Amino acid sequence: MYPAKYDTIIGQVGYERVEIDLLKAGRIPSSKIYMGKAKKTVVEYDDKRIVIDSVVSWVNITGLTVSKLYRFKVYTEDEYGNRSVPQEIALIPYTQTELSTIAVKSPRVLASPTAAVLDWTENLSSINGLLRIDF
Repeated sequence: MYPAKYDTIIGQVGYERVEIDLLKAGRIPSSKIYMGKAKKTVVEYDDKRIVIDSVVSWVNITGLTVSKLYRFKVYTEDEYGNRSVPQEIALIPYTQTELSTIAVKSPRVLASPTAAVLDWTENLSSINGLLRIDF
């Protein structure tokens, strides 16, 4: 007999970490989650096994310092160690390697006595393409 399994798996990457959402209902407290006989959440990747002593709606995995594809397997366990059918996802977090390759080109500056406009003509992923400063 299998304990209840998670109904989704969606990942977001961050700097040396990933967050994995496990329920379509969103991020809710463990105290409000009922999944039958499931008592624990288990996350496996590489040679690591993280055991959380409750059923959770999302997990935050840190310490991912190597820039590579991580394959995460997430499942529940009951009190006897029976496992649910796992949900799987593959993610690549940002690391120091990517951070060292990011370069932001200088903006084009248009100035008047009452305002300045900084315009980045290159595509940017983390900075808004236009900045206006009023004096």
